[in-house]
Amino acid sequence: MAHRFERWDHLEDEEEIIIMPVLCRQRVLRDRLHPLDMYDDFDLYSRFRFPRAEIQKITDLLAADLQHDSDRNGALSPPLQVCLALRYFATGSFQNLVGDSIQVHKSTVCRAIRKVALSLCKRLNEYVKFPSQPQNTTRQKLHQIAGFPDILGCVDGTHIRIKGPKENENNFVNRKGYHSINTQIVCDADLVITNSVIKWPGAKHDSFILKQSSLWRDFEAGRYPGRLLGDSGYALRKWLMTPYLNPASVSEQCYNSAHTKTRNVVERCIGVLKNRWACLHRGILMEPDRAAAVAGACVVLHNMAMMWKVPLVEERNADDRGDIDIPFGEDNVPTEATWMSC
Repeated sequence: MAHRFERWDHLEDEEEIIIMPVLCRQRVLRDRLHPLDMYDDFDLYSRFRFPRAEIQKITDLLAADLQHDSDRNGALSPPLQVCLALRYFATGSFQNLVGDSIQVHKSTVCRAIRKVALSLCKRLNEYVKFPSQPQNTTRQKLHQIAGFPDILGCVDGTHIRIKGPKENENNFVNRKGYHSINTQIVCDADLVITNSVIKWPGAKHDSFILKQSSLWRDFEAGRYPGRLLGDSGYALRKWLMTPYLNPASVSEQCYNSAHTKTRNVVERCIGVLKNRWACLHRGILMEPDRAAAVAGACVVLHNMAMMWKVPLVEERNADDRGDIDIPFGEDNVPTEATWMSC
C-alpha cells in the first residue's frame, strides 16, 4: 500500500507543520482467469448454463458489439465479457463476487453485463417472435395436452424484483408489496417464448399490459388464425380463452380442467426461465431500464438454449448459485446495505 503525504500548515503557529499520511490504492492489473481454459464442459455448463460450443456461438454472435478498439488498460476480450454476463445471469450474485471468479473489479463486471445485455436485446426480435404463419405442429402439440383445439400459445405475467427507482417509485410496487417489473410471456408447447413485453412497472395488471401490446392489436385485426389461453385475470375475447370463474355444469368443469392443463405450459416456461437464469428469481439489483435489459437478455438466452437443446440445470442450492439468497426485511429491502447498482 503506497502512502502519499500532505503538508498542512497550522493556522496559529507557522513553525508547526503537521504531516498527515493519506492512504491511496495503486492500480493493480491482475492476471485474469479464463473460464474456457479452466473448466471442462460439465463445469462450464453448471456455472454458465451453456457448454463450451454454445458459449462460443454466443461470443461469435456478439463479438462485433463487444470488441474494444484497442487493448489499452487491459480491455476484456469478448469471451470474458460473455462469461461474466452469463455468470451473473445464472447466479444473480453480487457483482464483486462474479468479478472475483476471473479476477476483475466489480465496475468491470457492471460494464460487461450492460454491454452483453444490450447486445442480446438488439436480437430480441430475431429470437423471440410470434410466427406470422403458425405451423400445424404448434396447434397439434397444444391440442394433444388436453384436447383444446386451435391454440397458438398461452399468455401469463411474471414479476421480476428490481431495485426501487428514485422516480415514480410507487408505480413499481406490485400487489405483493415489492418493487418489480411485470413481464408478459407468451410461449408454445415446447416452452419457446414467442412474445415478451418487459417494460411495465409492477403496479400494472397483466390484462393492461396485454391490451397495450402489439400482440393484442394483431389478434384484434385478425392477423393470426388461432387463439391464446390466459388465466381469469384477462378479459375474454374471441381469440383469448379464459376459464369459468364459477363452473356450474359438468361441461364447464371439463372446460376448466382442459384449460388449466393446457395453460400450464406457460407456468412451466416461466419456471424454466427463472430456474435457468436465477437473477430473474432472486432479483436484479439495478434501476428499471437496466433491469429490463438484463431480463430481455435472459429471454433471448432462454430461447437459444431451447433451440440448441441445452438441458436445464436442476441444482438450486446456494453453492450452485454462487451465493446465499439476499435477505429482505419488512420494507422489501435488504437487511444490510448490499444493493449494487450500475
